[in-house]
Amino acid sequence: SIYLPFRKETVWVPTIFMPDDQGNNNIFRAYSTNAETQEMWIYDRAGRLVAHCQGVGCGWDGRDLNGNPCPQGGYVYLVNYTTKYNPRQMQSKHGSVTLVR
Repeated sequence: SIYLPFRKETVWVPTIFMPDDQGNNNIFRAYSTNAETQEMWIYDRAGRLVAHCQGVGCGWDGRDLNGNPCPQGGYVYLVNYTTKYNPRQMQSKHGSVTLVR
């Protein structure tokens, strides 16, 4: 028999984000077990860029680019990443997240 490893490249992104002062759920981020690179953009519903980060495990703390708390509501994310199984091909994932205050 021949052993072929299963290499499913997945990125999981939560759909709700509720930062608090207790240190729980303070950062919205994309989760992956095999990402090599990652870049994420967050936009409000009007299409304005709210946040941007780069690096595996980077995230959004619920504040805008000026450091002000963003209002409760819906936001759109875009994550570009490469994986260790396919480091030369950029992959993307996008969707929406609800910020709850």
